[in-house]
Amino acid sequence: MPSQPHPPKYRHYKPKDLAVVHINGCDVYLGKHNSPESWEKYSRVIAEWRTNDGVRS
Repeated sequence: MPSQPHPPKYRHYKPKDLAVVHINGCDVYLGKHNSPESWEKYSRVIAEWRTNDGVRS
C-alpha cells in the first residue's frame, strides 16, 4: 500500500502577516497568521487535499 504524501506546510506570508499553504502550484491564503481561524481553514484544506489523494480541486 503506498504511503500518503506529507501535507503541505502551514507558512507565514510576512508582508501581509497572513498564513498560507502552497498546494498543487497555488497559494491558498488562510487568514491572519497563527489565528485559530487560519488553523481551522488549514485543517479543512488539508482534509480536502487528503480526500482527493493529494490533489486539491
